[in-house]
Amino acid sequence: MAQENLTDERPVIDRVYDLLASDKQPRNFYDIVDQLIDEDLSEDDRTEFMARLYTNMNIDGRFLCIGDNFWGLKTWYPVEQQDEEVASKITSKKTPQSRGRFRRLRRSR
Repeated sequence: MAQENLTDERPVIDRVYDLLASDKQPRNFYDIVDQLIDEDLSEDDRTEFMARLYTNMNIDGRFLCIGDNFWGLKTWYPVEQQDEEVASKITSKKTPQSRGRFRRLRRSR
């Protein structure tokens, strides 16, 4: 893989943390990538970088996806609010049509 923006030798995940901490507001994943990645990367290298970064942000306990591909720091949100936001995103995706579809699938088996 081609080298990422090496003006900073720290791990990319730490630079993401610093970027969000300095902004003090959630950012879109693609905006984060644009801040960190070298524009000269090939499309394949860019895709690989994005996949690794997304995986690392999900694994790292400091980050929270708050929906619509926006990411923030867990320290910004009380535990109760984290649970509520995640729960509201899950329940809002269930539409009456999708619930009916699942019922029909269960009956047909």
